[in-house]
Amino acid sequence: MERTIRLYDEDSHGIEFEAKVLEVVRNDKGVFLVLNQTLFFPEGGGQRSDIGFIGQEEVVDVQEKDGIVYHKMKSDTAFVKGEAVTGTIDWEYRFFNMQQHSGEHIVSGLICGRFGYDNVGFHVGSEAVTMDFNGMVTEEELRQIEWEANMAVAKNIEILAEYLDKEQLAAMTYRSKKEIEGDVRIVTIPGYDCCACCAPHVERTGEIGMIKLLSVNKYKSGVRIFMLCGMRALEYSLQLEKQVNEISVLLSAKQNQVADAVKRLKEENSSLKGVIMNQVQKLILCKVNEIPEGTKDVCFLQKGLDGNGVRQLANASLEKVSGVSAVFSENAEGMWQYVVTSKEEDCLKIGKALNAALDGRGGGSAAMVQGSLKGDMEVIKSCMGELGSQFLFIE
Repeated sequence: MERTIRLYDEDSHGIEFEAKVLEVVRNDKGVFLVLNQTLFFPEGGGQRSDIGFIGQEEVVDVQEKDGIVYHKMKSDTAFVKGEAVTGTIDWEYRFFNMQQHSGEHIVSGLICGRFGYDNVGFHVGSEAVTMDFNGMVTEEELRQIEWEANMAVAKNIEILAEYLDKEQLAAMTYRSKKEIEGDVRIVTIPGYDCCACCAPHVERTGEIGMIKLLSVNKYKSGVRIFMLCGMRALEYSLQLEKQVNEISVLLSAKQNQVADAVKRLKEENSSLKGVIMNQVQKLILCKVNEIPEGTKDVCFLQKGLDGNGVRQLANASLEKVSGVSAVFSENAEGMWQYVVTSKEEDCLKIGKALNAALDGRGGGSAAMVQGSLKGDMEVIKSCMGELGSQFLFIE
């Protein structure tokens, strides 16, 4: 089968094209059309494939093998070999992907030029673009790179893409200078980057729009940088703006003062936690004092205690009883956290019985079990009473 003519190499902004069906391939992976020429870019170089339509039938994925481009159709196709067709790519999807990829070339070129690091991984994901480098980049350095990258956008530099022969390639310096079989396509952004790349790019850097470097994280022996460009960066900024606006309303603070408001709220929350812990200690002391001397088994049914409070009350109560100390505390969602502890009884048996009867989850040891379960107070009382002990119930 003849190699597919790649129209996207000549015109990255083309949307519609005419072609002839060379083959209809059906296998366990789906139904694929092979055309004599195509504007559909097949997945490669970290960039997602184009999507769109051939005639009225949807193209959901595009792959290339041995120079032949395979268009995966959403469903079985009525097209037959030799038929003339019209293809239309999803331009917005293509353009957004090109913005990400061209932005990546600028950032990778800047990092390579400044630090000498190689881009060892690149992926245009649904959430963000990821770029992996084999060296460390600090947050401060990332912001400097981001500024320079956006200056490159502002200059609206023409992006060049061309196929070069072996002699020309040997005489020039470019990123990804590794052994590549077949034709080698070089994408150049003068003053910023020169790299071997098979993907379509925007025509000028101004089309990229804003380049936003979201974060840098340590990854393997280097770093992973998260980035968004152009319209995807705008969408991200609008989402942040909406969230900041909602937070400013909740905190009754101006949008540019929400960080200070959150700090104050955190300090107030920390102070209140101290007050609550103090009150919980007083509650535990009061509840323990309600246990009569000589009590064998006790079961508390409370509301509003967190997991730590439940354990503290169970442990404190165990000092006054000779058998089992059990504490159940209901939260706002109607779930009960529980702790059962004893110096003599096997708490694992009690925990298993509780979980089985009340759709609970949890575990522990013979000395203590803890978990959560569903059910109202009377059901819990009944279940505990059936365990064979005469519990003193304190609400």
